[in-house]
Amino acid sequence: MACPMMKTIRTPRPRSHLKYLFLGWILLGCIAWHAEATYQFRVGDRLQILVMEHPDYSATMEVEPDGHITYYFGEVTAAGRSPEQLAEVIREQLTSYISQPVVAVIPRIRNDGFFVLGAVGQPGDYPLPADGEISLIQALAISGGLQAESANTSRIEILRPKEGESKIYDLSTPQVREVTIHAGDVVWVQRLGQIHVSGQVQTPGSFFIRQPVNVARALALAGGPLYDIADTSKISIYGADGSDVILDSQKENPNKYILKNGDVVYVPHAYQETKLFVLGYVHNPGSHEVKRPVTPLEAVALGGGVIEAVADLKNARLIRANGTVETLNLLDFFEGQMTEPTLLYPGDTLQVPRKRQINWSLVLSLLSVVSVTVSILRR
Repeated sequence: MACPMMKTIRTPRPRSHLKYLFLGWILLGCIAWHAEATYQFRVGDRLQILVMEHPDYSATMEVEPDGHITYYFGEVTAAGRSPEQLAEVIREQLTSYISQPVVAVIPRIRNDGFFVLGAVGQPGDYPLPADGEISLIQALAISGGLQAESANTSRIEILRPKEGESKIYDLSTPQVREVTIHAGDVVWVQRLGQIHVSGQVQTPGSFFIRQPVNVARALALAGGPLYDIADTSKISIYGADGSDVILDSQKENPNKYILKNGDVVYVPHAYQETKLFVLGYVHNPGSHEVKRPVTPLEAVALGGGVIEAVADLKNARLIRANGTVETLNLLDFFEGQMTEPTLLYPGDTLQVPRKRQINWSLVLSLLSVVSVTVSILRR
């Protein structure tokens, strides 16, 4: 059965109690579904816990008669929880052991297939051929190929839960042609980092990077500062870790400032400003002409709505034209809970960041489709 490609965006209206829509590929075709029907674990169910880049914490187990599973830090209630809910409970507990864990919980509905996740065209669960193995190159091909702009071809991780191991491969190396995928394996195509350049540059926006870059390179990616308009003596650098620096490129070497995933560079206007910048995980990032102050909801609308599956609505950043930074919880605005008005003025930048676990949404999208398939098979 064919299904249409579906896109979910957040538009400026009060937040609905409906959950997100996801699109996934599994087994014989494509299933579009609503997340309110999410499968819940029951006693006797078999499940697999995957912790990306930490195979020692991955495990396969059954839900015990009392509804619990026994994991490394003790008992965890599994019965009555969805894969997403159980993964979140485990993730929160694991933060005491490892930094920013990415956790996936997969109901085991088949023993002869493999998973492909991350920056591929059609992430999902795929069957193996009759001989029980397939090459890594073939596995990537049947999952829709790599996403050209965002896939990090030097970091293709293969998790083998049965052996309790994982290994990262670089597709540019000859030996990758010899890598084979077996039953139960998970292929994880990691994503490139992103930086954001806004303000008075030729092409403001978001740019993928394979490694940290300096400010000069970031400005070059954006086409360089606008001649006679950009104030290069007050370039603001906002780190994803919350740091901020004002750079005077006329007196300081911009090469000494290194940008990493999630960082923002803002070049202010030397004289006046008539544009508002909406960047990050929105459908239409860039600059927008405004003639008056606008609300956060209007700014989001100018940006085409947020990409719900990956946007961090609780930690949006409002970068004022004077370089000051405010953190906004956009959910409060969508739900009408803000009592004090917040306005964005020409020259301001609204940045909607990605959720902290950069691959989390895609993992949950796939797991939810797997869970619904389990529910269908059990009917």
